[in-house]
Amino acid sequence: LRFNWLSPSSKKGQVRLTDSSSGETKSFDSECAASETVPGYYVNKAVVSDLTPGASYTYQVGNDEAWSPEYS
Repeated sequence: LRFNWLSPSSKKGQVRLTDSSSGETKSFDSECAASETVPGYYVNKAVVSDLTPGASYTYQVGNDEAWSPEYS
């Protein structure tokens, strides 16, 4: 599963993925590069792997400077 998002931070981001049943959280690092189309923003791209079929997850994207709301 691929995640892409824009951020005003130049610091590399992460995806925090939490299994809704077990509460186990995994973090996945992103690649970060200056946006070519949105001045002042950075494009983060991360690949999340080892998901359990049929499981429900919540996730957040961000870094130590700021995190998104939690989504499901």
